[in-house]
Amino acid sequence: MVASRAPTSLPSSGRSLEEAAAEPAAELVPGVTLSTGPQAPRTHWEQLYFPLLNPIEAKSRDIVDVELRSNSSEAGGTHLAWGAIHRSAQGRVLARQSLDLDKGYLS
Repeated sequence: MVASRAPTSLPSSGRSLEEAAAEPAAELVPGVTLSTGPQAPRTHWEQLYFPLLNPIEAKSRDIVDVELRSNSSEAGGTHLAWGAIHRSAQGRVLARQSLDLDKGYLS
């Protein structure tokens, strides 16, 4: 099982979260971009959508930790789980969401 933490802020591309979600792209090095957006050339990469049950209304300096878990193999298929923890700037947990594809999302 692989777990990784995503950065809690967007790169300084000047794009809004909605723009980044609509046209996902990663600049690997200056001038080299990987994109799976609908206007980009086709690749073998896919887009995955990890919805949350409720919007997170974070204030300045709040912390939102997002965890993605993947355990995939050709024989066993794809198993995905994800969650988010919203904390105040002081570290108090304000909300927690956890979803699992094997359990029909809600866990």
